[in-house]
This record gives sequence, C-alpha cells and structure tokens, in this order.
Amino acid sequence: MHYIQPLPEFVSFQEAFLNSMGVSDELTILYAVILATPSDSEVIPKIYSYFPEIDELTSEYITLLSSKIEVDKSDYKSGELFGNQMSRLFETGIYKASDKKSQKNYSEEVDDFKEKQAKGVIQFARFCGISTSQLPCIAFFPSLHEPDNFLIWNVSSLSAESIVQELRHIIANIEKNYPDLYQAVRALDIHRTKKGDDQPYYDEWSRLSTEIVTHRASIDKKQVIDSIEKFLKSRSRKQTITNISKSIPMANFGLNLLKLFH
Repeated sequence: MHYIQPLPEFVSFQEAFLNSMGVSDELTILYAVILATPSDSEVIPKIYSYFPEIDELTSEYITLLSSKIEVDKSDYKSGELFGNQMSRLFETGIYKASDKKSQKNYSEEVDDFKEKQAKGVIQFARFCGISTSQLPCIAFFPSLHEPDNFLIWNVSSLSAESIVQELRHIIANIEKNYPDLYQAVRALDIHRTKKGDDQPYYDEWSRLSTEIVTHRASIDKKQVIDSIEKFLKSRSRKQTITNISKSIPMANFGLNLLKLFH
C-alpha cells in the first residue's frame, strides 16, 4: 500500500528550518531564506505557487528555506489555476478538491499557519540582526552552523513573478562564474534522460554527483555572495541590498535558532 500525503499540507517556517538541519554545508553553495509574513501579500502565499520552478532552478546551487503550502495540482495544469487554488485556500480557508466535487474548510489550519509564519519570520530576523523594516526580504548566507554574513535582498517592491525572474538571473550568473560546476550539473541532467536501470548507469550517476559536490566544495562562498550583491545592485535602485556581518550569533547558529523556535 502506498501512503499518500493528505493535501493540503502546511509546512511552517519553523518546520522548514528544522527539516534543513540535516543538510551539510558541503552539499550546497549558499542557503537562502524567504522572510515574509502574511501581510506581505505580494509574496505570501503567491510565491508558493512557483516553488516547483524555484526548486528546479536553484537546488543544485542554493538551498532555499521557506514555509510552504502543498495543494493537489493534478487537475490544475495552468499555473494561474494553481495559483488561484493556493490564494483561495490562504484567504478563505476553503480547499476545493481537484475533482471539483468536494470542498473542506481549513480555516483553523490556515490561521495557525499564518500565526506561525509571522512569529517565525520575525524571530529569525531579530535573531540575525535583520531589521524588521527590511521585510519582506530574501536572506542569503553561507552556513547553517556558523554563518559569517548575511546578504539581505529587500523584495517589497517586487511581485512573486518578479522574484522568480530575478532568481533566474542570479542562478545564470552563478553558472556563468562557475562553468565547471555548471557543466557537471548539465551532464547529470543529460544522464537522467537515459533512464537506465543497470549498474553502469548508476555508477555514472554517482560519479557525476560526486563531481558536483567536489566543485561546490571548491567555491569561495563569500565570493558568491559578493557577486550576487553586485548583480542585484546593478539591477534596480528600487531594490535595497544590505550585507550584514555584525551582531550575528555565529556559534551553533542553527541549533540556537531551533531552541528559539521551540
């Protein structure tokens, strides 16, 4: 029997951070966290509709930490319909099943999710020394354990769609600056299309995956953050970019945050 995750599924900001604690710093170049509360309606929940694209776009380079709401999109091939389903659930608490024949009220779950989202984001911002006036923002940092700086990208003037477009440019910039890593990622994507099930197929998969990890480990993370900062500042004067490296409780960063969330 296959277990099917009931939908909708609500993953709070705190839970997302807890789930990320198993990720080794060696398996990613940077971490990014979306810091937005329900009052930032251009970001939350609209950005959730684009998570499949964001994950595919960023996962080989940046580990994104964010709350999310998963809904059944099997009958929502159109991104607009999927987004409407998400927004309706967030605004009214009503979830209409993909068969369009039944609906259920999730108002309590939505209210609890909103409360946790606001609390978790504000706690994270204060803990890291990020001014609440900079919300909503996306924070980039190099480590879950002892981060030495945070790049704060204020997105208050951007729609969810614009954030995705800017992320495309950020990833393209990383791929341009680190061609060896990009070629290894591309080679693995090409290898996946072969869909083999024999030992040589898995041996090659393992070799390419190891090559990607090796390339990631050789990258100076501060240089990547600096290049993202330079790139974002060149894009628009409306976007406020701040690099903070003081007053950050670096030692046992992730563990201390988990204690705060509990």
